[in-house]
Amino acid sequence: MLPHAGGTFPALVGRWDHATKVRPELKHVERLPSDYLRRFSYDTIGHDDQIMMNLIKQVGADRVVLGSDYCFDMGHEQPVAVVKRWTSLPEVDRNLILGGNAARMLKLL
Repeated sequence: MLPHAGGTFPALVGRWDHATKVRPELKHVERLPSDYLRRFSYDTIGHDDQIMMNLIKQVGADRVVLGSDYCFDMGHEQPVAVVKRWTSLPEVDRNLILGGNAARMLKLL
């Protein structure tokens, strides 16, 4: 689980992929860093709707889990409302993020 919408990992993965192709010290790397993006889950604490839409496009809604950052001041006061305002997101994806993914991860389904 990568907090804060994965931090810089999703944003820099293209640069890291490129590095594996041009840096001699990385010639031994068998898989691109981008191949690992879907091995992680990410929370919704990106504080920017466009960043979250890009993350969902990059890794899939099935890899994103509702986050709150409770009880810290950097969290969302109404995390569900944040996800619900992503109106371009299909309802099935929104439902995954709002609980379906967490239930699957915790083997509650």
